[in-house]
Amino acid sequence: MAGNMAPSHLRADATTRDRNYRSSRMRGYLGRPMGEAVPENRLILIVGQEGVGKTTTLRALAPQIPRSARVDGAELAAVNPWSLDDSRLNLLWRNMADVATNYWEAGFRNFVAGSFFSNLNQYAAFREHLNADAETYVIHLCAGKLTRDQRRIDRSKPSTKEWRDHVDSVDPEDQTLATDTDSYRYLRIDNDGLSVEETVEVIRAWAPELFED
Repeated sequence: MAGNMAPSHLRADATTRDRNYRSSRMRGYLGRPMGEAVPENRLILIVGQEGVGKTTTLRALAPQIPRSARVDGAELAAVNPWSLDDSRLNLLWRNMADVATNYWEAGFRNFVAGSFFSNLNQYAAFREHLNADAETYVIHLCAGKLTRDQRRIDRSKPSTKEWRDHVDSVDPEDQTLATDTDSYRYLRIDNDGLSVEETVEVIRAWAPELFED
């Protein structure tokens, strides 16, 4: 793949999926009046159902973004005994907000994270813990069940069919994050048939400024 350009079918895909952002930008970026400066800090957040490739994309994306720090919410939430009730979710969001702030204060402008919220309400709850302003990018990875099942089977610790079906039933594909594009830039990527490298190129075509120092 030559240079920084995505293949034409990926560039067109990214442009189509960004139409909500472009219309919201005319009303003022992130809800700000036109002309008001955007914040220096950035949040790049990867969301999606289990098996869409959040961790894989996170690991491939972050090294290509200058002045970045990468945190996987699944690792940050790894406690024993494990549970994910409301109190543990709030602990995860507080910890993620603290980690983001610490990296920003240390000079890492771009905080790249994933796997710690699933919908708009959870995103809003996380932002309540974040005391710093940040230009925010939400990258919503999606894939069909057959694709996600195969990816979960291929993991080093594959899951059972019963577990996969249970997770999918309690965490269906989110529809709420696409409704608040005044608060952040939003990109949905259907990555059935896309390699992780192609997924990163879709993101590059959508937000090239992230890849510039």
